[in-house]
Amino acid sequence: MSTNGSCCDTCNSKIPKYHPKLFCSLCNLQKHHKCQKLSKKDAAHIVSSTSHWICRDCIFDILPVGACSRAKNRKLGDGASTVKFKAPGRNGHSALIPLL
Repeated sequence: MSTNGSCCDTCNSKIPKYHPKLFCSLCNLQKHHKCQKLSKKDAAHIVSSTSHWICRDCIFDILPVGACSRAKNRKLGDGASTVKFKAPGRNGHSALIPLL
């Protein structure tokens, strides 16, 4: 993670002065619009708006993105199977959550 205020926290590269500077409302870190998969126009709109913006890193930490790739098939007693994935829980504990 970069400590320089003009560098992207994701790639640690300098953000040019003429690029929109995105600051995540959750982690308060600066991000490149390209690292966030945003167009320069969309990033400029976010910067000029008064609404909060959340970076991809924080979204991936919050939502179970990629849950399908972590899913495990489990056989039930009657021969049927169900799919469950491991989700992070409170206090570092995780839980198997069934996908219906």
